[in-house]
Amino acid sequence: MSSTEAMPSYSAKQASLSIGMRMRLTMKPGMSRDETVSLPRRSASARVVWKVASEVGRPGMISTSFMSGGGFMKCMPMTRSGRFTTAPIAEEAAKGIFLVGLLVWRRQEFDGLVDGIVYAGFVATGFAFTENIEYFGRAFVTYGFGGATGGVITAFILRGVLAPFTHPLFTSMTGIGIGIAARTASSRVRVLAPLGGYLCAVLLHSLWNSSATLGGADAFLIVYFLVILPILGAMAWLVVWQRRREQRVVAAQLPGMAAVGWIADSEVSLLSSLTGRRGWRRAVRKRAGSHAAKAVHSYQTAATELAFLRDAVERGAAGADAEVRQRNLLATMLTARRAAVDAPDALRATRHHLDRRQQ
Repeated sequence: MSSTEAMPSYSAKQASLSIGMRMRLTMKPGMSRDETVSLPRRSASARVVWKVASEVGRPGMISTSFMSGGGFMKCMPMTRSGRFTTAPIAEEAAKGIFLVGLLVWRRQEFDGLVDGIVYAGFVATGFAFTENIEYFGRAFVTYGFGGATGGVITAFILRGVLAPFTHPLFTSMTGIGIGIAARTASSRVRVLAPLGGYLCAVLLHSLWNSSATLGGADAFLIVYFLVILPILGAMAWLVVWQRRREQRVVAAQLPGMAAVGWIADSEVSLLSSLTGRRGWRRAVRKRAGSHAAKAVHSYQTAATELAFLRDAVERGAAGADAEVRQRNLLATMLTARRAAVDAPDALRATRHHLDRRQQ
């Protein structure tokens, strides 16, 4: 801090909780000297991981999402004018760029809404994690740890305990739009759905910032309990409903895959539910070891992605590279099957598991 900057007075440090909430909850606190933390990485990630789609996303994609959100996106120039509409427009656009790029260049990673929400959540978590470092440091330099009415402790309670999910919640709106675009055959919907999701993200982000910056404690609590929490609950319900829908899509495609010889008839029941897949892996791991269980997991993942691809082909939304993707998935399934079969006792474990399920 330069010598020309005025140090905060004692009265400023002892501001009331009402003023503290109004000042410190802003996402871009350019209107005041107060600085905030935004989102603890562990807390946000825990809320995102449980939403993963029926097939497990590749670790590389999740890591890339987090790093892009925390690095490249945060390094983009952001206005610090303090206007509550400017930051949401810039930040949500920055986070949305990665999702659009993922849809364009890694189309095969999107199977629907859940994937859009998951990738959006990790991008936003990375963004907010980087923002935490900046704001936490400034809050500590300006106010120290503080207490009930100011400083890092108050900021952590308000931002890290009451609302650690805000950035992922905002960006998940864009993720929903991207997920819709990934599953539609309409070129118009492919354009309008991401734009609509982005606008919803900006509006929700702006409402949150304005309630904390302009409305005071009462406005913040109203928005928090009557808008943010209900939307969070609706998002959780949407993910659960969509996961069940995607599972029905997979189950509907499995008999056809068995008919053409891509999977065994006996595997239809094992692949048609999350419970069946987990039980299959657990039985193989118990009798044949973790290596065989990993091979079974790779086989299950490839079969699931192949089922989604067949469904997309039937709806006319698979894209021009559908045939190439199908060949690659079939090759992955064959390789995983061989690895599982070559493991001692793997087939015996599978047969034993099938016999127990049929009893």
